[in-house]
Amino acid sequence: MKHKFSILAALVLSVAMLLTGCASGEGGKVSGSDQAADTAWNPEVTQRSVLKEEGSPCGVVYFLYDDIYDAYNHDITTDRDYFKNIIEKSVYKEEFPFLTSVPDDHWAGTAGGCDFYLIIPADEHSKVEVVTLELAGDDDVVSFNTVDTIYQQDDGAPFLLKCNVSDIFPEIRMIITDSNGDVFEWSPMISMRDGSVFLTGEDGRKAHDFTHYPEGIPETDE
Repeated sequence: MKHKFSILAALVLSVAMLLTGCASGEGGKVSGSDQAADTAWNPEVTQRSVLKEEGSPCGVVYFLYDDIYDAYNHDITTDRDYFKNIIEKSVYKEEFPFLTSVPDDHWAGTAGGCDFYLIIPADEHSKVEVVTLELAGDDDVVSFNTVDTIYQQDDGAPFLLKCNVSDIFPEIRMIITDSNGDVFEWSPMISMRDGSVFLTGEDGRKAHDFTHYPEGIPETDE
């Protein structure tokens, strides 16, 4: 009788060890964190080679479309088909094939605004935070206070952004931290001088502009 119990105990122990091995990944499965990493959306972006060659922290595309101010009437979170239609009609669908498959958690935007951008962090392991801004109320110096965080990601993937109610002041600030800990803070907005994207960040570095303008890409945003 004792012998039978010993055999049973050995079988139970063997099954337990087998299950432990599977849970730790030895059976070909992955842990929860590894599985999350495998399923995270971070498509191949060939244009990152340009960013790294130039030392640009990120790239930007400004979507030019027929009635730009009509976007004020469309919320990017509830009326996403409107913006998908802009992408479908743009010249960028072939240049950036991943644009037609951007998942819901890689869209960001404020309630108002009509600027519609594609943002591409240079480092595919970057962390990104987008915060809303308000004027600080100082009459002598134009400065802003951070109001709220509207978007975060830690996978360095491209994302779509709608913002900027005003043509004079930015509505958001983007904070991109690469895998080396370098931080790039930048508020994309459209220059009132020539209609190009203002590219210069807080530290003087510039985003790279992939936008195709009707009259050619501007040489500088200064």
